[in-house]
Amino acid sequence: MEKLSEQLNGLAAEFVKMAEDSDLDDKDIYTCPICRDCGWIIEGTSARPCVCQIREESNERRLPIPHLQQMLFSNFDLKLYPENIKTPNGNSYRQIAREALSAAMAFANSLAKGINRPGLIFEGAVGSGKTFLAAAIANELLAKGVDVEFIVVPEFLDQLRQQIHSNDDSETALINRIKDVPVLVFDDMGAHNFSPWVQNILFTIINYRLNHQLPILITTNLDMDELCDAVGDRIASRLMEIGTNVKLFIDKDIRLKLFKKGRNKW
Repeated sequence: MEKLSEQLNGLAAEFVKMAEDSDLDDKDIYTCPICRDCGWIIEGTSARPCVCQIREESNERRLPIPHLQQMLFSNFDLKLYPENIKTPNGNSYRQIAREALSAAMAFANSLAKGINRPGLIFEGAVGSGKTFLAAAIANELLAKGVDVEFIVVPEFLDQLRQQIHSNDDSETALINRIKDVPVLVFDDMGAHNFSPWVQNILFTIINYRLNHQLPILITTNLDMDELCDAVGDRIASRLMEIGTNVKLFIDKDIRLKLFKKGRNKW
């Protein structure tokens, strides 16, 4: 470590000399004036990565689907939810969406601080904003250095089937990755057939994660009663342990609303 520190100190000294020989300010010379582009903060005989390096690593962690990368809390448009349409309990669709946004932000904030939460389930019709909020949570956590796996359930199951039919052993690695990732998003759980094979795969993952206190986010176009009936008793029992359900209401598919307004995204 002392040898590394000496090398880093020498490199830093060269940058300092270059700066002293110039009339320019640090901000005019360096991309990062904190470490002067060395990438390290030297403290005596020790060294630690500069915040610019940590920020760069965080920015490299992105959701694999490009359009999901644009789904941020700051882009969640509450005006797309009617204020004048209310549920039987008297809450407007917009108020419910506002509470859903708050719940999503609180969930992301807790996990970013290392406060464990079992998970979160977003319910709602197609185009109600479920995936948007799940992706916004994922993007927030990735930006803060928390690893997230975003899985579209029907596509994931199709991929598994193809690997099994082709005798590809990589499905084991894929399932293990999903079981152990710090935060898992299961998007669109319900848009497929819950065969015994599907139920077994999903139970293996959900059961493992809850047993190991690893958070899971689920989006579904089914209400909880329909979802529990579809997935079977074993999974339904585990889903009840997640404990936090957020339901979104919309008068019309938001994607159709945006299309009619000449917008192709939120």
